[in-house]
Parts: sequence; C-alpha cells; structure tokens
Amino acid sequence: MSISVIITAGGTAYDVSNYVMRHSIEIDEYLFSYDSLKPNTNKATLVLSRTCPNIDDILAATGDILISIANDGVTAFTGYVTENFGIDITDHGMSDMAITAEDPGIRLLKKPWASTGGLYTSLSGKKVCDAADALNSVVHIAAALAGVTVSASVVPVSNLVYFDVVDKDKKQYWDVLEKVLADYGYVFYFDGDGELCLFSLAGLTGTPSLVVRSDATILQKEPGDKGIELKKRFIQYGEVNVKYKEAETLSSAVVFRDTTNQGATDCDITVSAGGYYPDSADASTYAFIDYFLEDGRDILSVGSATEDFSYDSGITYEFTHLGKSARIRFYNPTGVALHIRKLKVTGSNVIAIKADSTMTSNEGGGKKLEYQADYLTANADALSLANLLRYVYANSTSLYAFRSYHGVLYPSDTLYPSDTLYPLGDILTLGALVNLKDTLWTGLDVNCAIYRKKYLLGKAGATYEAMGIGTINLADVTVRTPIASVDTRPIVGLYPTEKALATTSDTVDFDGQYGVYNGQRYVGTMPNTWTLDDAGQTASGVAALVPVYTPGY
Repeated sequence: MSISVIITAGGTAYDVSNYVMRHSIEIDEYLFSYDSLKPNTNKATLVLSRTCPNIDDILAATGDILISIANDGVTAFTGYVTENFGIDITDHGMSDMAITAEDPGIRLLKKPWASTGGLYTSLSGKKVCDAADALNSVVHIAAALAGVTVSASVVPVSNLVYFDVVDKDKKQYWDVLEKVLADYGYVFYFDGDGELCLFSLAGLTGTPSLVVRSDATILQKEPGDKGIELKKRFIQYGEVNVKYKEAETLSSAVVFRDTTNQGATDCDITVSAGGYYPDSADASTYAFIDYFLEDGRDILSVGSATEDFSYDSGITYEFTHLGKSARIRFYNPTGVALHIRKLKVTGSNVIAIKADSTMTSNEGGGKKLEYQADYLTANADALSLANLLRYVYANSTSLYAFRSYHGVLYPSDTLYPSDTLYPLGDILTLGALVNLKDTLWTGLDVNCAIYRKKYLLGKAGATYEAMGIGTINLADVTVRTPIASVDTRPIVGLYPTEKALATTSDTVDFDGQYGVYNGQRYVGTMPNTWTLDDAGQTASGVAALVPVYTPGY
C-alpha cells in the first residue's frame, strides 16, 4: 500500500506523503443529503506532522490550496483545503497541523454567475446535460464558467430547458445547477478525481446484487460498536404536488412597450437637456427593462429582440438584449429638451407562460409535499417528477447505518490478514444497492441504497449510511390542474388606444389587439390578420364598449 498526499500552495506542489500521521486520513463521501435530496459536500481530514518542512509554505499561502490524496495510484480525494486551519505554538514547540479539505463544489460553484460576455448566458433550448454536445448542455456550460471539470462518464439528461441567467442577478452556479437538476430528478456530486457527476434519483429502485450480513460482513471491532443501526424517518409524504409553468413558443411578439403620455404617438417622454432616460440611468449607470407580453403574461425567454424606437434628432441610445430583459439608456446631449415618441421591442422565438399548473401524485394520500419547479415546462416531465418524489419518500421511511467490509480483504498469495483494502475489497460505493440482513437477532431483511460512506484510508472497512428503496413508477396516474396564465385587465388597459388601420392587412402587434378601419372595430391575430369584431360596431360604438382603464389595475 502506498498513500500519496500532494498539497499545492502558491502554485507550488508539495509532496507531504511521508509526513502524514498514520491512519489519520479520513474521507467522508456524500451522494446527497438524506433529508432534502440535495447536493452535499465530500470532505477529507488528515494530520500533518509538525516535522513537515512545508508547513510554513502552506500557512503563508494566500490563494486556493489544492490537495490530492491517492492510494496505490488510485485517486481517493481531490479538492481544496478549507480556509480555517492552523497550528498551536507553546513553550514545548509546535503542534501537528490538522487539515480539513472539501471537494470543489463550495469553492468553485458557490460563486456569482459570470457570463463570458459579462452580461448574460442564454440557456434557452439547451439540454440539461449532454457530454456529446457540451456547448448546448446546461451542466457543461455552467461548469466551464465556474472552472469545474465534468466527468467524461456523466449521465445524459436530454430534457430541454428555457431560461437565461443575467449576471446582475448574482445567482450562484451551485443554485442554478442544483435546481435545474432537482426539477428533472437528478443531483450532482463530486467523485474522487474532483469531477462533477450526476446521480438519478430514479436509480433508487431495483434488486440489489450485493448482500451485507450481520453474521459475515458487519464489522464490530470494539465491544461497544454498533452492528446495524436503524432509524425511522418521520418525514413521510403521502401526496406530492409539483407546481410548474407550462410554456408555449411564439415566433414573434411585442415584449415591451412604453405608453407614457400616449396620445397621437405611442408615448411622449421628455428627456431634459443633458439628461438621461430612464431617470435611474446616468453616464455610468444603465437601466433595465423586463419583457412581458401585452396580454400580461410573463416570459421565460426571448431568443432575439429588435428595438423599434422613435425620438427627436439629437438623442442617442443604447440597447442590449439580455434574454428575458434588456439593458437600455437614452441620452440627450443637446441644450434643449427633446422627446421620445416610441419605445417598443419585438421578440422572436418567445417562450411564454401558457398556464400555471400543478401535477399531483397520489391525491389525498396523506401529508402533502409542495414542490415548486422553476425550470419544468412540459407536462410529461412534471408527471415523472411528481411520481418520483412520491415513491422515493414512500420507500425511504427508514435509515440504516452500518460498518462493513465486502469482498476479498487479503492478497491472493498469503493467508495473513491485512488492514489494507485489496481489489474487490471495497465494492460498496455511493449509489450501490444493497440487501441488508440481520440473521442473528431481528430477522431484518431490507433493500437499501448507500448515500454516504466514511472511512480511514489504508484500513479495511467503512461506515455506511443507506436509505430504504422500493418500486418507482414514473408513469403512475397523476392529476393535472392547469390555470391559464392570462391577464384579467381589459386589453385597452394594456394598449389604451385602438390601432388606426390603413388597410386590413396592417401588422398585428399582438394577438387580441383592437384596430379601427373605416369606422369599424377589428380584432388582430399575428402576424397580419384582422377580423371584424362582433357585430361590426361603428367607431362611436367602439368607444362605448371599451372599458375604462384605471392605471395600476
């Protein structure tokens, strides 16, 4: 057995293998947090002898300190030394140095999202994870920006998502990845090489091929050691409600219009001499506008946007599309007040919210779990998630902890026992399905999945934590309750004046728009279809029918 520990501080790699105290390296691996089914953090601790000549270099380092731990050439842990460590100095000398390290997740993923262009990252129409097409994979895009390496064997998740991340919102890579993956039934974790991997919660089912027995493979080296520890889980959800937003795609739609002081023109906005608009903007500050449909519905993403602005000569402006919003700034460099007459933005490939829906699994089945999905837009995906959560919680009503070895513990050419783990001596890994049996006392016989493993490097056996598993039916019957996402305000409130039509082939700005042609009212359907409204009212009749619009309704 050969243990290697390399610590890189200040850009210099130090081999401290010979100064690590024997059996002091403890590695704690997590697949996910048991209670929340969310990502957790792998950790490693060790004690470095005070005789190590590199302690001063490690203590003097100001940047990230990397650490790599390997056993017989196989990497067991890769990550970063935590920011809190040190030594004690007394009149008897210096103490040994205890070090705690964590996987790359916290150090690299818990940072504000920073796009390549410094503005926003479009993830609309991307797959959740696709190693074969990393440029169109949310996991790979986020990992590349954060400086994380994705495992080459990462599982593919072909579901499409529709959202954008704007840098100014200061979202963390961790939060985005955690929620996107959770919405589709996955969780991320880091392997021994420090590479990001995915685990499907749908894998918490099946028939285990591995057996752990209290009369054979359970380790109880000390009289007080527990063999198998069983804990009941009291968070038992009977009904699961997944709330999500169903979406539809519009090839083109008006996504922003300013109607301030609307009259003969779309708007009439005064920009004072030397002034900016919006008022919150100045020479060093931009303003931002959020897109929405003129029927009041929210937008998930806009593929591209074209501005349609009209203003007095002399005004200059800046417009930058940011997915579902835009950055704008108008400036009047002249010595007199000038006016903006139109502020309109038309989007292409607009992903709009069609309905706010709820997918219910096992309606009336007991205590409810309310899950708010942020990135689900398809009914089939919501159905799968609702059933997945229902069955995972129903199956995992018990938690099991045990200390065990499994497989061959001795070299093939000797009969002498060894504390070293040899090939096939450590096949209980994270995610492994295990049949746990107690043939001595209780008759316990359960199937479970390992989600945590803790061990001393170089010694046989490990402590495991596992959760109960069972059948999972992603296609089970569910109840879908959609609530159409439509605005309750009269259309005149969103566009106060009917559009004057030169012909009945004029452009329609949004579905449901009213237009007046030859004294009669028409209803528009994009892109340029006008249909005579109701009984063909006259212009005076139109005025009588249009509800009064109250600002702020």
